[in-house]
Amino acid sequence: MFYNERDVIDIYEKRYTLQDILWMNEDGRLLFAPTRRTRNMTRNIVKNAVEAIELGIPMPPVYVSEQQNGDYLLLESKDVIYSLLQYLENNIGIEIDPSDVNRRMN
Repeated sequence: MFYNERDVIDIYEKRYTLQDILWMNEDGRLLFAPTRRTRNMTRNIVKNAVEAIELGIPMPPVYVSEQQNGDYLLLESKDVIYSLLQYLENNIGIEIDPSDVNRRMN
């Protein structure tokens, strides 16, 4: 078997802020695997993610494959990023009660 430079896979760590991810999504550069989450499941994902962010708990790593055209395919098992983006873009009617987060922080 011959070594070919095209066969090399680059693996590296890159960190993005939630704002960067939101901008990439607005530009249509993020691709997500199809999901079958119900509204209640999405609500719980968003609520838990917002609480974790408020408490300073780091987000779990997400595996991403950069496509040849510069788009990013996100591979995440719990759809946290997708659900947060839907919440931030107001595509789903989820409301987070700020007092819930404040009670947990006190």
